[in-house]
Amino acid sequence: MNQAEERAQFVEAMNNLTSGTYKAQGDLIDFTLYDSMYVDNATPTLNQQLFVNGLGQTDPVTGNRKVLSDTNMRGRVGIPQGQKLMVKFIKTFYHFETVDADGTTLLAFYDMLAETTVNIRIEGKDTYGVWGLDEMLNFPISNASTGATQISTQGKAVGVYPLELPIVLASLTSFELTITHDVAPAAALQDDKLKIGLCGVLGRLS
Repeated sequence: MNQAEERAQFVEAMNNLTSGTYKAQGDLIDFTLYDSMYVDNATPTLNQQLFVNGLGQTDPVTGNRKVLSDTNMRGRVGIPQGQKLMVKFIKTFYHFETVDADGTTLLAFYDMLAETTVNIRIEGKDTYGVWGLDEMLNFPISNASTGATQISTQGKAVGVYPLELPIVLASLTSFELTITHDVAPAAALQDDKLKIGLCGVLGRLS
């Protein structure tokens, strides 16, 4: 290899280091669109809707403005202009406000899981899926005072529910995820935080 060929290879290698971030055809990135709700024992309605109140808007239960740890959804338009989300997994996270030492709070939590359903609906279309919350979030619990463990059936993965067919949320698509309690959650679960993440591949304009 002569000097000119070596220089050409060096220039090509250096050019490769500075390319690839900005693309004319846009980006594909791993992404989770998430939103949160707070368990409410006192409200007359037993349905709560996620992905309808975005960042900076008021949470209907707490009355507080939503911050980034609550949701990364901006505004009320669903999927923003110039983006499309292919949802491949639904992730579920639960944060206890308090836990009793005798395990009664955890048992109330398991009752709530068994009596709650999750429904995803896209505006103008029929439902895209209805699941029991216990199918999405399931794990053994231990009684803190005795160390005894209550065994429960396990889902495909704890807190991560894979979809056999992706849900396509195109640009400017309005959708909602409804949490329905058939029985009001126990007072011990008041203000616990449930976060749902729609996880997959996001296509967006650069």
